[in-house]
Amino acid sequence: MPRALVLTKHPDEYRRLIEAAALPDLSLVVAAEVDEGLAAGGDADVLMGDPARVVAALPRLANPRWVQL
Repeated sequence: MPRALVLTKHPDEYRRLIEAAALPDLSLVVAAEVDEGLAAGGDADVLMGDPARVVAALPRLANPRWVQL
């Protein structure tokens, strides 16, 4: 199952939009703070969000397969 980590200053809005898409078999972690997001989703395949947050999280992500700014 793919796992996505979204790091953004608008976590509620991003969660609502992604969940509305009803993507099958997607595990989703959405957070405003990098440390909080990595604690819950440090094993994510997909990393996306605000550029500064993504850049801060990327070196600490276990096995990223896709990064989207």
